[in-house]
Amino acid sequence: MKTCLLLLGLLALVVVGGCMLATAKEEYRDDFAIMKPAVGHTELVLDNINGTVSIAGVDSLQQVEIAGVKIAKASTIESAKEEVARISINVDDSGLALRVKTEQPNDSLGVSYTVNYQIRVPRGWKVTVKNVNGDVKVRNIRNAAVATIVNGQLDVAGIEGNFDGEVRNGQIACDIAPPVNGTVKLETVNGQVTGKV
Repeated sequence: MKTCLLLLGLLALVVVGGCMLATAKEEYRDDFAIMKPAVGHTELVLDNINGTVSIAGVDSLQQVEIAGVKIAKASTIESAKEEVARISINVDDSGLALRVKTEQPNDSLGVSYTVNYQIRVPRGWKVTVKNVNGDVKVRNIRNAAVATIVNGQLDVAGIEGNFDGEVRNGQIACDIAPPVNGTVKLETVNGQVTGKV
């Protein structure tokens, strides 16, 4: 009986140890920078899955700057490097809206993907951002802005147009100056709203 218990104990250690090794993460990062002419566009639409997003409006900007880092975590550095190459930043500039979308595999067991964005657009543009997991910061936009987050913090300041912010799990911090007949909608399910409108 003691031998059987000892063997079960050793088996449990092997299984737990194997799981710990399988979840060990090696990280690989790949910086990116994409420039697009601002002329012919009036809006940024960003759709991200995991990562932080920072969008800033800038006066007299001629080129939209879409920069950031793609990150993959896997069991080995070689695997992480291969996986980061599977993340793509798709930019559609065929319409008035400049559409940026993160594409990543959804079938890679034990691999995590993150894309952190830093974007600069003309201050007069409309901004729409959707992020599933990660914080979003929007600054200095003279037009309407919309931000939707499932898990993360929303931090907005210097918005001079209508604003619609929704966070399912997280806080909202705001400093918004809408037009006289403008609207501001701030909604969080699990979190607080602080700041001024």
